This record gives sequence, structure tokens and C-alpha cells, in this order.
Amino acid sequence: MKSFIILIILVTNFSAVHGVAPIIWKQDTQDAFASGDATSVSITRDGQMRLAPTLVEFADTGEEFVWSIAKDKQERIYAGTGSEGRVYRVAEGSSELVFDSPERAIFSLAVGGDGTVYAGSSP
Repeated sequence: MKSFIILIILVTNFSAVHGVAPIIWKQDTQDAFASGDATSVSITRDGQMRLAPTLVEFADTGEEFVWSIAKDKQERIYAGTGSEGRVYRVAEGSSELVFDSPERAIFSLAVGGDGTVYAGSSP
């Protein structure tokens, strides 16, 4: 009988379950997501998340911005940069300076039929 009373006390003490109200928050703006780490997604100005392409470093020019890219017939890639206005020929893992403009940025590149690289610059 004593064990039956102990069992009833245990059952009544543990049968009351105390729940917790769920907490719901909404993140639907770019600022709301800014504190997080957006890996393989992009966040639009209106807060939509979309899959983003994976970024792989092809070569390092050491420049802050690359504004333009062009490829010649031999599949060589040229990159026009900003801040210093330089054009680099890039290959996997390396870059070679081919033109240092007196202007601040190379906003466009084109390769002519004869292989000449043309650069459009701006102060």
C-alpha cells in the first residue's frame, strides 16, 4: 500500500506538463539578414533570399575592384580594375600587369580581331 501511495504521488507530480509559448520572429528585410552569414545565398533589397553562385577565386590581382573582363581568341582573360586603373592578364592562380592607366578605373575592355586589347577608362 505504501508503494502504491508513492506511485500516485509521483504520477500526480509529473503529470502536470508546463508548456512554453512559441516565440515567432520575422526577418524580411536586407537589414534583418545583415547580421547573419549568408552562405551560398543572396538577399535582395526587399528581403527575398535566392540561391547564389558559389564564388571561387580564379586569380588575385591585389586590386580592390575588378570592373570589366574580356577574353581573347587564345582564351586568355583580361581584367580591368578600379582604384588604380590597371589591366591584368589572369590565369588560374596568377595575374600579370599588362597596362597601368593614368586614370582611376578601367570600366570596359574589348579584344579586337587582331588580339589588341582596348580599355575604356574614367577618372
